[in-house]
Amino acid sequence: MPMCLQQRGVLLQHQRLATVCVYVCTCEYMGQVYGIGESWITKDCYQCVCMEPFGVGCCDYGSQPVDYPDWCEIIRKPDSCSSVAVMRANHKLPCLWGRGRLRPAAAEAQGGST
Repeated sequence: MPMCLQQRGVLLQHQRLATVCVYVCTCEYMGQVYGIGESWITKDCYQCVCMEPFGVGCCDYGSQPVDYPDWCEIIRKPDSCSSVAVMRANHKLPCLWGRGRLRPAAAEAQGGST
């Protein structure tokens, strides 16, 4: 939940002094304090935002391929929040598919063989 602190200020209005109370709301996440509406990306690649009245909300940051062949897998690049499809047998090689390299199920649906 956001934490709201009351701060007192003085407002000069029509030659009169008035005391004004202002509420400053913040969220705390992993020992850091963020203002309402402020967003950040965590070291494990989640984008978070400080929301009133809910507190901190986080979602996975970035996109990942969703349709790739069985011989490939998705890995996260080191020191990055981006993901890539690589060959399952050798992560140094990018995943190759497309014309002539259809997934087995897709090739069967087109009447081809793998």
